[in-house]
Amino acid sequence: MTKTELTMTGHELDSFSATTLQEVAELPEHSVRGLRLRRVEAGGKGIKGNARVRCGKRWLAQRFVLMPAGSGLRLAESRCSCGEADCLHLARVLSSAAYTRALHELAAEGQPTKVQPTPPEPASKPAKGKKAKAAAQSGAAPAPDAKIQPQGSAAKSKSAKAAGEKVTGKRVKGQVTRAEARGRQGKGYYGPLLQNLRRAAPPRRGQTVRYRLNLIPDPEGGPPLVSVGAEQARYTRAGVLLPELALALPPAGSPEWRRGWLDTLPPGTDADRELLRGLADFGSLAHLNDQPVQILRRETLTDHLLAALLATGRLYAGADAQPLAPGVARPLRYGWPQRRGGVQVFELRPPSGLDEGQVFTLGSRWYLDREAGRLGEVTSPLPADLEEALLAMPPIAPEQAAATRLLLAEQLHSRLGPAARTIPLPQALAEQAEVAPYQPAIVLQEAEILAGRGKHRQPQRVAVAALHHEYAGVQLDLLDEDAAPQTLYCRDPEAEAEAARGLMGAGLQPLERLFPPATQPQHEALSSLYGVADPADWYTFLQEARPRLEAQGFRVEVAGNFPYHFAEIEEWYGEASGEGRADWFDLELGVLVGGQRYSLLPLLAGVLEAQSELLDPAALSALPLQRPLLAALPDGRTAALPAGRVRDILGVLVELHQPGGSGAAGARQQRLRLSALDAGRLAELDAALNLHWYGSQDWLHLGERLRSFDGIAPARTPRNLGVRLRPYQRQGLGWLQFLREYGLGGILADDMGLGKTVQTLAHLLAEKNAGRADLPSLVVAPTSVLSNWAAEAERFAPKLRVLRLHGPARHEQFAHLHEYDLILTSYALLPRDIEVLRQQPFHQVILDEAQNIKNPRSQAARAAGALQARHRLALTGTPLENHLGELWSLFHFLMPGLLGSERQFARLYRTPIEKNGDPLRQKALASRIRPFVLRRTKEDVARELPSKTELVVPLELEGDQRDLYETVRVNLEGKVQQELAARGFARSSVTILDALLKLRQAATDPRLLRLSAAKNVRHNAKREWLQEQLPRLVAEGHRILIFSQFASLLNLLEADLQTLGITTSKLTGQTRRREEAIARFQEGEAEVFLISLKAGGVGLNLTAADTVIHLDPWWNPAAEAQATDRAYRIGQDKPVFVYKLVAAGSVEERILEMQARKAALAGSVLDGGLSDVSGLTQDDLDTLLAPLSASE
Repeated sequence: MTKTELTMTGHELDSFSATTLQEVAELPEHSVRGLRLRRVEAGGKGIKGNARVRCGKRWLAQRFVLMPAGSGLRLAESRCSCGEADCLHLARVLSSAAYTRALHELAAEGQPTKVQPTPPEPASKPAKGKKAKAAAQSGAAPAPDAKIQPQGSAAKSKSAKAAGEKVTGKRVKGQVTRAEARGRQGKGYYGPLLQNLRRAAPPRRGQTVRYRLNLIPDPEGGPPLVSVGAEQARYTRAGVLLPELALALPPAGSPEWRRGWLDTLPPGTDADRELLRGLADFGSLAHLNDQPVQILRRETLTDHLLAALLATGRLYAGADAQPLAPGVARPLRYGWPQRRGGVQVFELRPPSGLDEGQVFTLGSRWYLDREAGRLGEVTSPLPADLEEALLAMPPIAPEQAAATRLLLAEQLHSRLGPAARTIPLPQALAEQAEVAPYQPAIVLQEAEILAGRGKHRQPQRVAVAALHHEYAGVQLDLLDEDAAPQTLYCRDPEAEAEAARGLMGAGLQPLERLFPPATQPQHEALSSLYGVADPADWYTFLQEARPRLEAQGFRVEVAGNFPYHFAEIEEWYGEASGEGRADWFDLELGVLVGGQRYSLLPLLAGVLEAQSELLDPAALSALPLQRPLLAALPDGRTAALPAGRVRDILGVLVELHQPGGSGAAGARQQRLRLSALDAGRLAELDAALNLHWYGSQDWLHLGERLRSFDGIAPARTPRNLGVRLRPYQRQGLGWLQFLREYGLGGILADDMGLGKTVQTLAHLLAEKNAGRADLPSLVVAPTSVLSNWAAEAERFAPKLRVLRLHGPARHEQFAHLHEYDLILTSYALLPRDIEVLRQQPFHQVILDEAQNIKNPRSQAARAAGALQARHRLALTGTPLENHLGELWSLFHFLMPGLLGSERQFARLYRTPIEKNGDPLRQKALASRIRPFVLRRTKEDVARELPSKTELVVPLELEGDQRDLYETVRVNLEGKVQQELAARGFARSSVTILDALLKLRQAATDPRLLRLSAAKNVRHNAKREWLQEQLPRLVAEGHRILIFSQFASLLNLLEADLQTLGITTSKLTGQTRRREEAIARFQEGEAEVFLISLKAGGVGLNLTAADTVIHLDPWWNPAAEAQATDRAYRIGQDKPVFVYKLVAAGSVEERILEMQARKAALAGSVLDGGLSDVSGLTQDDLDTLLAPLSASE
C-alpha cells in the first residue's frame, strides 16, 4: 500500500457491534482530542495511533494499531483506559473527521501529525445570536440516522491539497457515515417511533427527574403491564444519576394540578413538566414495592410518551444502574402449533432471542431487553388487518389442514407477493383410515399452571401425570410442534375414556378439580392432566398404583423435571459418640440409601419447615403410621419417611419441635448433642425404630438399663441393717445404688407406707459399709417427721452416726458436721442455716417429702439447690400435686438441665399438656423422666395389705343451715363480681379465695363463721352425722382418725366427743408434745385421733387406726391421699374404711370434681402419659359459686 493509498474505507469499524456504532452518536465530534498517527516501523505499512476522548468529566486514552487488509485498513490491536475491547470511545475516534484528516496528512507528508478537532460546519445557514450560543452550549448529539458530515473549509485545505486531491466541498473519498455503518446491519434499523428520536445530552449536574420502567405480569394472563415511576434524582460529581425521592403524581384533573403541583418540584425539572403531565394523563396510580408508579394505558399516544421518556436518557429498567438506550426493531414471529386433538391454531411468538415476558403492548408492541439495556419496537411482518384475521380464525381440524394450507398460501401470495414465503402455514396431515392399535401412556412431569384470582393470579409449578394416547406407537396430542404426529389417525373414544377412568381408580384426580373453582386454572392440556391433593400420594402411586397400571397396559414414564424421584431406604441407623466424655454425647440418626449414609436430623428439620402443621402433635398423630412424609436428599432425590417413625423420633427428641431454637439448630447439623442424662432416650429410639447402631454402644447399653428397671438387679440387704428388706425394697435399694454408680439423681416415689425411709437408710448404710461415704449425708424433711427419722435410724441403722440439727442449740454443732454420717434438718431451718451448710460438702443430699420445694422460687428450693453434694435424691409419694411446674422444680434440684430451663419446659411440655391435652408430649415427658423415678403402689408390691374402701357420704343441708349457706353465697357472689369488674380475674385471687373459704365453712360447720346469724343456726349436717355414727363405730371396736383443715373445728369436735364419752387425742400445729399425742392413740388410750391436715398429713405411722374420716375436702387430692395412708401402710392388718363427708350440691361437691381433674396427674409419672390439668378459671369460679339448687 502506497502513501497515497492510506484512505479510510470503513473496514476499520468492521469489528464493532451494531449497538456500539449506534451509541457513537452519544459522543460529540469535538470530544476527540490529541489524535496522532504514525507508521509502524516494520515495512511502514501499518499505522499506530493514540488519542483521548472526553466522556462526561473523564478523559479516556486510546491506543490502536491498523494493518492493511485487502483494499483498506483493519483494526489489529486496540486498548482503551475504560477497560473494554472494541469500545464506544475507540469507535468514536475511528469514525471522526479528525481521524480522516490525520490519515490523509500521514499519506501526504509521511510524518506524524497532530490534528486538533474543529467544530462541525452547519449544513444550512450559520446560526446567529442566541440560537448559535444555545447550540454551542448544549452540545446536542445528532439524530441516530444523521450522517457524519465532513469538516469545514479550514480542515479541507492542507491535507487535501498536499495529496494532490481536488477539494470539492463534499466528504473525502472512503469516509464512512454513521448511516452507512448502521446500514451494514440491515435497513430499517429503528422502528417508526424511534427512527427520528433525538436524545438530548444529559446535563450531568444538578437535580432532575429519573424514570423507572417495570413490566408486571397481567393478572388476567395477557401481555405484561407497563409501570413507570418518577423520582427526584441528583447527579454526583462523577456524573452518576442517583435517585432521592419517589414522586407520587396526582391523578389527572385533580385539584393538585390546578393548584400548581408542578411548581413544587425543585429547579432542574422544568424540562420534565410535560412528561410528568403525560404520565398522569395516560397512566393510573398504583404501588410497586411500596413505591408509587403509573400503569400506562394501552393507547397510541402512550407509545409516543414512552419514546419521549427514552429520549431523555434517564429512563431505567427497574433498579438497573445504567439507563436504557434505543434498541433496533425486531420482527414478530408466527407459528401454527398443534393442540389437543391435532387441531392447529395461529399464534404470535416473541422475536428471536426474547421471551413472552419481555414483550409488551401499548398502542404498538415493544420489547425490553434488560440484559442488553435496550428498549425497542417489535414490528409485524404482516399488515395489521391480515394479522388480526389470522388470529380470529377458528382452530383448524386435522382433516382440514391440507385444504386450509393451500387456501392461505394463495391469499398470502396475492397480498404480500414474494414476501409471503416467510410466513409459516399450517401443517398438512396424512390420513389413516383404520383404527390403529391403542396404548395409554402417562408421563409424570412438572407443569406450569396459571391460577389465582385477580392480581394474585400467577404461574404455579405443579407435579402432574399427563395422559397421552398412542396409536401404532405414535403418541398423539403432543404440545411440541416439532414432534407432533404427521398422520391423521382414527381414534377410539371408548378406550381413551376407559384409560381416564383407570387413572382415577389409581388415586389420581383431574387437575382442575384440585384447584378451587374461583382460581380458574389454565393450561394448554388441562383436560389431560391429573394430580394428587397431597404430594406424599405420589410415593403411594409409584409404589402401589404404578405396577397395577402397567399390568393393565399403561406405559408409565417419569420425566426428568418431575420433582419427586424417590430413593429406597435400605436401613435406619444410629450412632452415639462421646469422644471420651462422661457428661454428654453426640447422637446421629440416619438412613442408608444406595450404600450411602444420610443424616436424618437435617432431613427432619426440612420436613418440619416445609410442613409446619406437623409441629402440631395432633395433626401428626392423626396421620396413618405408613403415611410417607417427603424429605429432600442432598442429591436431589426424595426420601419417603413413614409418619409413624417420624412421630416416634419427635416424641423422643422433643427439641426438634423448637423452630429456630437450639434443637432446630442442632437438627440442621449432622448430630444432636445430648446430656448423659438423656442416654435413656437412645433405648427409646432403638425400641421404636429398630436401628442398626454404628460405633461404640456403651451409651445405648446405659440407656437400656435406665429404661428398663428389670435390668437392675436387686441389692443385698447391707450388714448391720436392723430389718429384713422385702423383695421390692431390695429392688429399690439396687435402683438407688445404680443411680449412685452413674452419678444420677432420682425420685423414690413409692406409695405412702411402702418404706421409703428404710430403703434410704439401707442405701446410706451400704455406702458407709463400702467406704464411699467419707462425707456426711444430709436429710431435709418437714419438722414433724424429724423425730421419726431419728427413731428409725436408731432402730434400723444404729451404726450410722446421726445428728439432729434442730433447736436453738444447733449452732454449737456447725463445727462438728464432718464427724457424722447422717445430718437431719428441716425445710424451715435450711434457708436460715444455708450459709453454713453450703460450705460443707455432702456425700448425699436427700429431700424427704420433696413436694416442699415444688415452688422453685421458694427459699427452701433455692437453699436446697445451693448445697454441695455428690448425689441427690428426692423422696415423695406425690411428686406432682397441682401442675407440671412442680415436677420441673424437683428435677431442677436433682439434675439441672434434664428438662431444660423453666421457660423451655413450659414451651415443650407444660403448655402443650396442660392447655392442649397433647398425648404425644405426655408420652415424651413420661419417657424422659421414667429412668429417674421409681414408683411402686401397694397393689403392685404389697399384696399382703388388706383392702381399702373409700366412701363419699353426701349430706343434705337443711333448714336454717341451707338458708345460711345461700345467704352467704349471694352476698359473696356480688362482692366477687364487683372485684372482678374492678381488678380483673388475675388480681382478685385474695377476694376469691376468701369467698370460697367462707362457703366451705358454712357447708362444714356454721360455728366456723364469725357471723351473728351463724350462732343461731340449729341444723349442722356433718356434726349430726358424727354424733350419730361415731358412738356406733367406737362400740364396734374401730379406731378412728378424723382429718380437717380447720384446727378450730377440731377443738369444737373434741368438746362434742367428750360429751358423748369418747376418748380423744389431738394433733394440730399448736400441739407441743407430738410424740405423746401419737403414742396415746397408738397404744389404745384414745379411741379417736383428731388431726389437722397440715400437721399430721405426712410422716406419721398410725396403723392402729382402721377408719379415716375427712370432714372437709381439700383442693389437692394428693394431700388427702397422704393423710389416708397414715393408716393404710405397711404394718396394717385390718381393712381400712375411708369416709369423705360432702355437703351435697355445695362448693364441696364441686371441689371433688376439680380433684378428679388433678388426680391422674400424680399417678402418670411412670404410666406412659400425663393427664389434663388446669388452674382455676372463670368457668370454675362460676360453678363453685352456683346456688345449691343447681346441683340437686
